Amino acid sequence: METIRKFVRKQNNALWVLLIIFIVGEVFFFSSHFFMPVDMGSRLTPLNATLQLGEDRKVTLVRWDYSPGQSMMEVELSIQNLAFDGQDRYVARAYIMAGGTVSREPEYIITEPNYMVMHFSDIPATWTDISLWITLDDMEDSSVLKLYTNNVAVNRVEKIASMSQTQYQVRRLQDQIDAFKNEQVELESQIEATKEKIALLEAGNKNLVADKEFQTAEQVKETERIIEENNYKISEYEHLIDDLTGQINERESLIKQTERKISALQETEGGEK
Repeated sequence: METIRKFVRKQNNALWVLLIIFIVGEVFFFSSHFFMPVDMGSRLTPLNATLQLGEDRKVTLVRWDYSPGQSMMEVELSIQNLAFDGQDRYVARAYIMAGGTVSREPEYIITEPNYMVMHFSDIPATWTDISLWITLDDMEDSSVLKLYTNNVAVNRVEKIASMSQTQYQVRRLQDQIDAFKNEQVELESQIEATKEKIALLEAGNKNLVADKEFQTAEQVKETERIIEENNYKISEYEHLIDDLTGQINERESLIKQTERKISALQETEGGEK
């Protein structure tokens, strides 16, 4: 009988241990959502990605730089308020995974209705992932936009320099020019690839015409049908080249307009000094 009682006591002790482990695990699981943002380590927001904040605002991640020597980050955002409601004040907070989770509030360098530049200081050297939360400065609006980067994807720089508002605007415009030029290169590549397709079709037509001399009437008819199809494709490709050329010219026009904006800003800053 005593042996049975000892066995029961051992079984009860084991059950209590398992119950305690289960409860602790459940508490940790549910409370962890309050102490750190969900999915922090599984997402990455690419530069120039445009995301939705609420129903009426679009936010573009223009720049996310990290200076290890300064333990500092600089984040640049372009914001479009399609509601035109005058609510253009935004607040941000960064949640950083570095062993545990810590948070940082930014120094707001520029806070225009459609443009923000923020600095985050005291970034732990051991950080791995960061989630940047953007909200309207309005407690009644619960919309939150979350941007993500990690220590592999982030753009590393030697130094984040202090600049004037005009210098930030000039840099932003220069980035746009660089983007337009990259688009031109891609469009020119598409034109070259299309020209190669045309050359292949023209060479094929030349061979088909030469073959007609040795074909029956029925075969000649089929050959002419193929040549006609090829000529249609060539025509379509030529229209495509015209369209791509037009897009290149549009980018060139935008580049010149942006260069004029840069010159005007620089002249204004020079006059204020």
